[in-house]
Amino acid sequence: MKLGSFVPRESLIHRVPAAWKFLLFLAMVVIVFITKSFLLLGGIALVMGAIVFLSQVGFRNFLMSMKPLLWFILFLGVFQFFMVKEGTVLFRLLGFPVYDQTLLIIARVTLRLVILTGLSLILTMTTSPIALAKGIETLGKPLAVIGFPIKDTALAFSIALRFVPVFLGEFQRIGDARRSRGFGNESFLQKIKHLMATIIPLLVSALQHAEELGDALEIRGYSVSKKNQSK
Repeated sequence: MKLGSFVPRESLIHRVPAAWKFLLFLAMVVIVFITKSFLLLGGIALVMGAIVFLSQVGFRNFLMSMKPLLWFILFLGVFQFFMVKEGTVLFRLLGFPVYDQTLLIIARVTLRLVILTGLSLILTMTTSPIALAKGIETLGKPLAVIGFPIKDTALAFSIALRFVPVFLGEFQRIGDARRSRGFGNESFLQKIKHLMATIIPLLVSALQHAEELGDALEIRGYSVSKKNQSK
């Protein structure tokens, strides 16, 4: 089973209509982005854990799906450590000044990314792709009155969320390939240093998947504009 892919269960979370799950997902994403309260973020993280328990997808399966992205989030935290310099210097680490506000920013951003990753995984692991697309389309029906392309938007949202398990699978495949070449016993700092060697192939693979998906959609007429049709 691919990491982050749909896990069929008969849980309470699985039985919730996809439209309601997606609406709750958007609401929690907005809250995570706008809040600066660690207490609120921690509360959302606890709620997320409770949802994972009720969904019966398994904490091990959930954490295994999050693991590849956690390294990327950690890399972003280290990057911010060297780039963001705000507040008062608390101490020096290996010659680099450590600022109090910088630590708060890194902690807040890291927690946000972890929660957003977890929410996305919960949505994709408890909702089938077809149900998710139909749920988004149901929520956007009022916008269809003003000519908003709700079907195309629902398809785009569904594809974007379904790319999460695809990226996780690619990350795992690249990591397995590196370990088979003897890079599995690196230290923590070496893993951070060599993370770019994993990110670059991941981006290349993402572009290849996007191109293949674009070709598939174009064959089915999704990307053919009226202008091109007239030709």
